[in-house]
Amino acid sequence: KEGTSIIAKGKFDINLEEKGGDEIGTLVAAFNSMARELKVAKEELEEKSRYIEVILNNVATGIISTDNKGNIVLLNRAAKIILGAEGEEWIGRPLKKVFGSELKQEMKTFLREAKAASDNRSIVKEVRIRLKKDITFLRASLTVLKDEEGMAEGFIIAFDDITHFARAEKLATWREIAKK
Repeated sequence: KEGTSIIAKGKFDINLEEKGGDEIGTLVAAFNSMARELKVAKEELEEKSRYIEVILNNVATGIISTDNKGNIVLLNRAAKIILGAEGEEWIGRPLKKVFGSELKQEMKTFLREAKAASDNRSIVKEVRIRLKKDITFLRASLTVLKDEEGMAEGFIIAFDDITHFARAEKLATWREIAKK
């Protein structure tokens, strides 16, 4: 009983003393073996989790993950830089509050299109938002995270800051107009 409560707490460094070669001894040996296997599996999962975290924090694309209610679960380093976020202040906050009322309707349309996509494809849009008292242009891709039954569990938004491209394009257009 003591061994199972230790395992239940997530501690797998347990080795019960085997006493005898009867059924109880066999059961204790099997329990110890299971504890060792659980420890290895937990370590492998933790290592993979750290690896994924390193990848997410080193890509240049901003990535936001939300739950099915739109509350932010993950915000990678690039997203924080692009959006001007500090620390973990945005984690748990509703996405619509982060982006403000300016984009509320556009986000609703974005979410509606993504939910309606039957083949689980991403919806890509170019959006314009006001960040740090300046206009920022983003190319964003929204994907619905669906469970086995096809129900929305959350969303992933991947985005890049394309402000310099948008401004260069606008400048080129004005130059063309000025030439005529």
